[in-house]
Amino acid sequence: MIRDKQNVVTVLPSNQNTILDEEIYIEPIYIKATRACELFDLSRSTVNKYLQEAEEDERYRNRISIAVAQNILLVNIRVFEEFLKSKHKKFL
Repeated sequence: MIRDKQNVVTVLPSNQNTILDEEIYIEPIYIKATRACELFDLSRSTVNKYLQEAEEDERYRNRISIAVAQNILLVNIRVFEEFLKSKHKKFL
């Protein structure tokens, strides 16, 4: 716990609240659109087309990606995967 006004730490480090020499895997939530190409083995143009298509769909709008800068688009991995599953065999 930290007291708001004085910024004093009242909890000392212990084995329960400190990471020592253990390896920890943290699952990423967002990745750059270019990394989505690698992760899903899709071309850049296909990823861009799917992202544009998903933004037009009410179910995925404002959930699938975040533009944090003019040239940086972050893609939510789980939502993109959900979108890909919704497209499964629709071409048949």
